[in-house]
Amino acid sequence: MPCFDSRILDLCQHPHEGVRERALIAASENTHPAIREFALSRLSNGLSDHRIAGLFIKNFQPGDAQLLLDAVVVPEDEDENHGLWMELRKVLEANPQCDDQRLAIVAYALTPCASCRHGAAKLLVERHAAPVWLIAECQHDCEADTQVLSRDAGKHRENSASRDEAT
Repeated sequence: MPCFDSRILDLCQHPHEGVRERALIAASENTHPAIREFALSRLSNGLSDHRIAGLFIKNFQPGDAQLLLDAVVVPEDEDENHGLWMELRKVLEANPQCDDQRLAIVAYALTPCASCRHGAAKLLVERHAAPVWLIAECQHDCEADTQVLSRDAGKHRENSASRDEAT
């Protein structure tokens, strides 16, 4: 990516939705303190726009998961709701240093999409942060991959418990 040009942030506030959307997409491909500052400033109005959430993919810092969770305003529009939780999951996937998994649990619970629910559950299982209730619930998910994930996570927990008892 070429050098960051701060004028892109002006376009992120453009009155034309198409210009604004493309500017936010371009900004989300960059890591820069000005982008982070812009993204944080948007959280004070609540977070319902997936494009704003996307700015954190490459500009995430410790503590941001809680900031994002506190700012979320669940969109009434199902497509916007889907986009928001999908983008927030991408933020978490791109930032494995995030040790606060509550945002992933809420994404699992509130996404209207079985595939995205699977993605959130998978992220939690891979980080060994999936609550027992979530693994149990995944056994009954409509998505076959999520059911398999649940079985595999259950086996992993059993093996870990057996190793712990042996030591």
